[in-house]
Amino acid sequence: MTPDKPLKIKTNLKIFKGRPDFAPYISVFFILMAFFMMASHFVPVAGVPVNLPTAVTRILPAERKAIVTVDSEGVIYFKDERYDNMDDFNRKLVEEAQAGMLIIRADAATPLEVIAQLIAMAQGHDMNTIIMTAEPEIIAETPFVETGNR
Repeated sequence: MTPDKPLKIKTNLKIFKGRPDFAPYISVFFILMAFFMMASHFVPVAGVPVNLPTAVTRILPAERKAIVTVDSEGVIYFKDERYDNMDDFNRKLVEEAQAGMLIIRADAATPLEVIAQLIAMAQGHDMNTIIMTAEPEIIAETPFVETGNR
């Protein structure tokens, strides 16, 4: 090898002609989607419309959350089931006690007695309690449109 001659390297690469195979990319996409779904903490909210009072809020992170909705008459909704009796809801809450956090979505006209009973139940099951006081703000830059149907 002399300094005045360039070094020639012979490659075995050939130009690919034809359509690329997308099957590996699709497989990786579905695997990543499965990991993200398992890692997310999605908690569905009951479809009962409530008028939440406004306040500055901050929801603390928790591994598992249980969301309870209380309408203006004091009727409790949990996991799309209606509970007219506190004892029935307490039995259901015993099953969900491993959740660790109870989030109460109460209407502004909900009697304070009902909210106090829910907080006492959650404390009896060693659950943290948060009273949701305002809907999360909708950012104007999102492509989604608020329809008003809840």
